[in-house]
Amino acid sequence: FLILSFLLMTQSLREYCYSSIFIIIISGLLVWLFGRNAIHVGASGWIFGLWSLLIAHAFTRHKIIDILIALFVLFYYGSMAYGLIPGQLGVSTESHIAGVISGLLYAWCARKIIRRKSRVVEIIK
Repeated sequence: FLILSFLLMTQSLREYCYSSIFIIIISGLLVWLFGRNAIHVGASGWIFGLWSLLIAHAFTRHKIIDILIALFVLFYYGSMAYGLIPGQLGVSTESHIAGVISGLLYAWCARKIIRRKSRVVEIIK
């Protein structure tokens, strides 16, 4: 969690806070809506959301630093993908999947907002 948070904070603290709030709320809602009738406790949705967001930034931003961070995350934390496969008793796979979905959704939404802002700046100039 700490390393993934630090890597996301290298861009900006504001983006880290916005993305964390988004991931926590959306993954929680997805688990509440689609999760099985069980107890879902922990921050795994948040962690998986940060993980997928760092990887998605490489595809949405096309900056060399984002690509390097994504490669680092995939190399050191690639085994987290096994957490998306159901089968372990007592593990909320729904939270993991919801976290990944919310991280990808945040990356997509952030890209749309950045594109809109750049169009407005071009129109003003």
